[in-house]
Amino acid sequence: MLLVALLAGGLLLKLLEVREESERAVAHHVAGALRTALAARVAGMEEGAGLAALAGENPMHWLSRLPPNYLGEYYSPDLSGLRKGSWYFDRTDKSVNYLFGRDTFSRGTSKLLKFKVEFMRSPRLHRNSGQEGNAQGLALREVDGPGLDQITQLTK
Repeated sequence: MLLVALLAGGLLLKLLEVREESERAVAHHVAGALRTALAARVAGMEEGAGLAALAGENPMHWLSRLPPNYLGEYYSPDLSGLRKGSWYFDRTDKSVNYLFGRDTFSRGTSKLLKFKVEFMRSPRLHRNSGQEGNAQGLALREVDGPGLDQITQLTK
């Protein structure tokens, strides 16, 4: 019975890892749709016109259909009050965030995925000049969000 319990425990941990990876893949799929919508918007603009305004918009509004787990826009939200496994837009730092779902068996792997529209810069023209090139467009990039320990501090 001990052997069966150990095998069941190992299987449960592996299933939780697979669940987290599938949740991460779905979140990155939505981010890919946001990237495509951003590229379409930038392609439809005149060169350089309105990039700054576009960078400040909520990317979720570019989608033809909002994800069913999109909660809306917030200013520095209290994460404990948000439903796990949901998207939201933080107006404070203009980022789109996905708060991973968490169950009672997880090993502290819940995280916040954070995506932000940022300016892309052309490569440096001179290696020794230290000057960056001009803004060439926009990109939706994943930025480091707080880990579980920081989320826990934010929700207390």
